[in-house]
Amino acid sequence: MSANLSSSDFTRYLTFNLDGQIYATPVGTVLEINQIMDITPVPKVPVFVKGVINLRGQVVPVIDLRLKFGGVAATATKQTSIIVIDGTNGLLGVIVDAVQSVIELE
Repeated sequence: MSANLSSSDFTRYLTFNLDGQIYATPVGTVLEINQIMDITPVPKVPVFVKGVINLRGQVVPVIDLRLKFGGVAATATKQTSIIVIDGTNGLLGVIVDAVQSVIELE
């Protein structure tokens, strides 16, 4: 860190892997990270909407980011995770290939 920058000049991001690419989301939006779990399908939704999960009594929609970005759905592995994000429209679960780390960026 440069002597002219304070920690308030940096924002923390959670990085994750998706189809060989690294993406990030602000840590402040991440509620929790879960291993892949049973997802209840919902009829008549876009293909990237995998369904809903029950998160301690709260129904949370889950999307597959690979499909949302026009890719192909991957087979779940031990690293496959659901990142639960607290967004402007409520909670949303996003399926990613693997969670990487938390980084700080200016």
